[in-house]
Amino acid sequence: MNKMITGLVVAVLGATALPTFGQDANRTETKVVRFGGTREGRAWNRPVLMLVYGPVSAGRPAAAIIPNTNPRENRLNPSEVIMNVVKELKRGDLIEVTVAEFMGNSLLRSVRRYDLKPGENEPNVFVFEKMVQEKLGRQEYDGIVVSKYGSPQTVLIPIRKNKEGKPASDEQLLEAARQFKEGDSVELEVQAAGRTVMLKSIYRYEPPKRGTFVRIVQQKVNDEDCMGIEIQGEDGNQVVLIPNNQIGRGKPFPDRQLAGQARSLRPGKAFLYKTRQDDKGTWLRQIRPAPREPATRPTRER
Repeated sequence: MNKMITGLVVAVLGATALPTFGQDANRTETKVVRFGGTREGRAWNRPVLMLVYGPVSAGRPAAAIIPNTNPRENRLNPSEVIMNVVKELKRGDLIEVTVAEFMGNSLLRSVRRYDLKPGENEPNVFVFEKMVQEKLGRQEYDGIVVSKYGSPQTVLIPIRKNKEGKPASDEQLLEAARQFKEGDSVELEVQAAGRTVMLKSIYRYEPPKRGTFVRIVQQKVNDEDCMGIEIQGEDGNQVVLIPNNQIGRGKPFPDRQLAGQARSLRPGKAFLYKTRQDDKGTWLRQIRPAPREPATRPTRER
């Protein structure tokens, strides 16, 4: 026989406790989703209101029961505290929900608006959480924990030979990772190695710049030929170089992906780009199409 339904449900807008509907659930999950509205339904032979939500990207929607304030009443009386949060939402908003599996149904335990960190909705941008150490086989790795939409992931720093010829964490990557603190937005380039994710680069997030393509140029950097692009931006024209790659002792060549994207540009074409700076110059990291600016309709004179 089921126990009498007692407990607490918390709707987070601040942190207000609410008398509820719900004995201890078998399984509880907290996740970031997109708000899809509400709909009426029935559960436990009582009318209930359900919160509809879907994945952040694409996928099938789901629903969770909003507890009734008084579950013994045979009428719809959803929690006022939860509804105060829900009434402020619009379809598509990101929310963080805690949902419990209870007596064959999904029961909403908490809901709050999810606040995006700068750039979090961009590809390859994550929220830095902490530094960690993990052991794989006999080798111990330094690594970082990052999250996206509240979901954490560990990324390990690859092992290289240090100055003494002994295996150690890549010094440049380790030093770069140590510059960040919890909550910082970081842009990562990673590489999968089986089930392990290895770090290739880490940068502090900066919004992309908007520029207009002028032409492709060639420059020498430390006696090495480098391809670059001349960009017209808000501060005038500048040349941004494309980093070279090298296989073995072969001749250095410009990064194929960036060079291909640069060659596809046409003079006068607007695009978004990101760069990195070192003592040799300004280097291109990313190119992507610029969003179309909304057309302005001419106003008619009366």
